Amino acid sequence: MEVEFKILKEKKLVGMHLTMTHAGNRTYELWNSFMSAKKEVSNLVGTDLISLQVYDDRYDFSILDMNTPFEKWAAVEVENFDFIPEGMEGMILQGGLYAVFVHKGSAQ
Repeated sequence: MEVEFKILKEKKLVGMHLTMTHAGNRTYELWNSFMSAKKEVSNLVGTDLISLQVYDDRYDFSILDMNTPFEKWAAVEVENFDFIPEGMEGMILQGGLYAVFVHKGSAQ
């Protein structure tokens, strides 16, 4: 999988998140729940599905610790937060420089 660095504008996201570790990966659980409820989201911007990981400011990327918790999101971009379905939350992804990994195909 190739990485591309992009400067992104601020995005409004609506989705679900779970706290997990790399050792205790709950990605399937998160995406299964989100995809079941995604049809309830209105004001979509495009068709992209967004998976992102939020690490604590103290996370040391030079040390691979499979048990360090992080927050993983399954989300879509929306025009506004006028309606957020039950069980979901809004998140503002700040504009800036991001590493973007494009994935097409199955989870395997």
